[in-house]
Amino acid sequence: MLADSTGYRFTTTIASLLKNIKGILPEGKSLPDDSWEARHRGILTLLWLHVIGVVCFGLFMGEELGHSLLEGSILVPMAIAAGWLKGHRKFRSAMTSLGLITASALFIHLSGGYIEAHFHFFVMLAVIVLYQDWFPFLVAIGYVFFHHGVAGVIDPTAVYNHPDAFAHPWKWATIHGAFILAASVAGLISWRVNESLRTTIELILNSTGEGIIGIDLHGKITFMNPAAAEMTGYEVKELMGHRLSGLFYQAEGTTARPFESKAWIKALTEKDCVQSAIEGTFWHKDRTTFAAEYICTPIRKAGIVVGAVVVFKNVTERLQAQAALQKAKEELEIRVKERTADLEEANMRLRFELTERQRAEADLAKRATELEESRSFLNSIIESLPTMLFTKETQDFRYTHFNRAAEEITGRSAAEIIGKNDYDLFSATEAGFFTDKDREALAEGALVDIPEQTIHTPHKGVRFLHTRKIPIMGADGKPKYLLGISEDITERKLAEAALIDSEARYRAIATTMPGTIYQFTSRNGVWTVDYVAPQVFEFFGIDPADILQDLNNFTCHIHPDDIGNFVESVAEAVENLSCWNFEGRLINPTTGELVWWQGLSTPISTTKGEAIFNGILLNITERKQAEAALRQSEQRFRQVVSSISDHIYVTKLTTTGEATNLYVSPHIAPLTGYPIDKFIKDWNFWPSTLIHPDDKAAATIQAKQLAKGESSELEYRIIRADGNIVWVRDSGRVERERNGQELIIYGLVSDITGRKQEEMILEMARDQALESSRLKTELLAKVSHELRTPLNAILGFAELLKLQVDAPDAGKQRRMTNEIIDSAHYLTDIVNELLDQAQLEAGRLVLNTHCFTPFDLIDGALARMNVLARTKGLSLISDIDNAVPPTLCGDMDRLQQILVNLISNAIKFTTTGSVQVRLYCPDTHHWALQVSDTGSGIPSEAHSYIFEPFRQVDGSMTRKQPGTGLGLSIVKQLTTMMDGEIILESAIGRGSTFTIILPMQPTEEIVI
Repeated sequence: MLADSTGYRFTTTIASLLKNIKGILPEGKSLPDDSWEARHRGILTLLWLHVIGVVCFGLFMGEELGHSLLEGSILVPMAIAAGWLKGHRKFRSAMTSLGLITASALFIHLSGGYIEAHFHFFVMLAVIVLYQDWFPFLVAIGYVFFHHGVAGVIDPTAVYNHPDAFAHPWKWATIHGAFILAASVAGLISWRVNESLRTTIELILNSTGEGIIGIDLHGKITFMNPAAAEMTGYEVKELMGHRLSGLFYQAEGTTARPFESKAWIKALTEKDCVQSAIEGTFWHKDRTTFAAEYICTPIRKAGIVVGAVVVFKNVTERLQAQAALQKAKEELEIRVKERTADLEEANMRLRFELTERQRAEADLAKRATELEESRSFLNSIIESLPTMLFTKETQDFRYTHFNRAAEEITGRSAAEIIGKNDYDLFSATEAGFFTDKDREALAEGALVDIPEQTIHTPHKGVRFLHTRKIPIMGADGKPKYLLGISEDITERKLAEAALIDSEARYRAIATTMPGTIYQFTSRNGVWTVDYVAPQVFEFFGIDPADILQDLNNFTCHIHPDDIGNFVESVAEAVENLSCWNFEGRLINPTTGELVWWQGLSTPISTTKGEAIFNGILLNITERKQAEAALRQSEQRFRQVVSSISDHIYVTKLTTTGEATNLYVSPHIAPLTGYPIDKFIKDWNFWPSTLIHPDDKAAATIQAKQLAKGESSELEYRIIRADGNIVWVRDSGRVERERNGQELIIYGLVSDITGRKQEEMILEMARDQALESSRLKTELLAKVSHELRTPLNAILGFAELLKLQVDAPDAGKQRRMTNEIIDSAHYLTDIVNELLDQAQLEAGRLVLNTHCFTPFDLIDGALARMNVLARTKGLSLISDIDNAVPPTLCGDMDRLQQILVNLISNAIKFTTTGSVQVRLYCPDTHHWALQVSDTGSGIPSEAHSYIFEPFRQVDGSMTRKQPGTGLGLSIVKQLTTMMDGEIILESAIGRGSTFTIILPMQPTEEIVI
């Protein structure tokens, strides 16, 4: 039993929870067609703006134009579908919602997953809720779930932009889902509140028994309730947009049309309160008429009358009863007068003729009977009145009469009421109020009007009555009865309350609009401010109270450069009564910022000669900034297109295969030598005239691929107008038009003649280099292998001979030995140069970087070259600049090799003079080795190849000097490996200067 009880409670709790949740969720009631269409147009416009926004955002984020257009085109089919099928509301709203959420996803992807782009989802959900339809809302939520929960987990780098999201996509998908859920709950609550307000308004309008019709200032019907339709016999939709005067019966000979005349509009705009009830005659659909009592109340928006509400009820029966009552009263008065005359005559006769007494009494009895009949007739009329009527005796205020209308209003029968006072029937509070008013009427002896009093009834609850009380005097001149007449005004009170609520809602709308509503009036050139919304301070930093006091408190902040145009535009609008639309700048007095603003108004003229401006002021700063950014972007785009030397074309291809050039860039003229007009007029001019005959087959294949919708790229030759042949690369990308049938080809034609020529030259050079490299590598390998072994033997034996100093003729042996050693060293240098060259070309040479002092570098090289210089009688000078750091980093051995090669060459080609070695710093980031000589110099034509392997300067001097021609080549290649630069300055007869500029390296041991 306990388990059953627990299960029952659990089931009950779940059912109650589901019921509460269902009560919170919107019911999804459909909006009226006009409201839905208005919202859909606005949301669809927003979607089309996103098509442009995605393209602009892609360009802003650095994407190519083609890619940005492709991203923006994703939204186009959805926007077209959303505006296509009229009447299919769910499909159209779903397409719009899908497009807006897709735009959010595109913004995220184009921005690289920035978190700010994710906020776009929340805004779009708030927009989609405006449909008040579950289907598009669930489509949007499902898309977001797929995008974050599925795509965000499978490929987090496409949705997020930080490492934690890449590592834990479920975590961030859950975080984003929580915020989406919160935004959805807020949207659903707003949706539910909107539904409740609409339901309440419809319930009030549908439940009231009186007819309610809304009209504009032209007298056209804008809304009406079912009671009004029932009274007139029309359907609501039959009268919407028609003039109310068409329902109003107009007597012959009258010209003023009610609800349309200028006098009626003037009276409506000048009254601030509800007008008194007016009686009139209305047409029924079957062309019969009925009497009605109506009240016309102005509808105001921001203090401006924009229409009126007409509340009416059928009073035909009441008027008939009143007419019958008046007729009976007149007949009674006539009869009373007649009877009074008869009585006087009878009295006279009694004085003179006693015999006539019996006849007079009989006649009086007869007249009394007729009087009773008249009283009965009057009572029947009173019972038929639609207004509550009652009488009380003046002692204890007990009821003596209670008509049928009183029974219907109070819910009590006359039998229950008559003989009782108010304390027997109502609460003490109500009874006390009724009795006080009774005493007041008796004390004043005149009519007491009670505009409003409440009464609790058992069948209709609280009712509101308009009561009039007046004492009825007796024959003695004292009050004998108290007559009361009450009218049930409950329905009118409810309608008034509904109108008050409606006006409050309109005021709320005015204060929450994205602009500042205002009303200005020009009277004989003097401007006054009738109303300005509070948002003027938020938008422009100006206190609305200051503007209401003096309009100059607003105009004084207009930018000086715009004030002239502002005054001119206002004067023109006042003179012509034309729509006023002005854009200008304004200085915010609170922040000092420059604000762009726009003023919109439609001035109207009154009979007094006044011009009234009703309009709105908008802050358009963001729009102006966006327009400026767009103009800059467009200018940059045009500059980019104009700076491209390639030819751009756009071709339209129909389903029948007909091709038309939509755009041809001006670069086609210098490319082909033909004027641009030939290509614009005839698309076939290019393939038929320009394409080389040998390439037309390949071009035809490319054209067929493009016609199938496939992008293609082809390199072929064209024949210019001057007969020259030019190589081009033709790249075409295909997109379908919106109709899905015709194709648009976006093409780019680039001149690649230079590249083709370079490819041919490079191909020939490559073949030659490969052959030369192969032969050279073989030579180097053979020389290295064949010479190293005997050279090592020569060096070994020569060293032994040198040690035998005690042998006969030691001087001669020593000279021979020196010659052997020198020759061996020379051959070793040659072999080393060949090996270095082979290693450099093979890429196997490694630099060993370490720290050294500039003195050690110079000293080591000079120690090896001093003997050679002294032998030729040359001075070998060295200089180290003070700016050179005390420690340098690099491969010291290779640097000394560079110095030795340069110094050796300088000594070799210098006969007299000197050779100078210098170390200095050309700037803070580099240091330099410089070797200068006073030799014969190098011809200028040899500068271009002096650093090539195996190359030497032609001439007699070259033939006298030995060498392989590898020294300078090795110097050049080693310098390049050290990220350095070598500079040659030389001329015939002026000597030569070689400068090696090297980058500074950190003073630490590094091996490269």
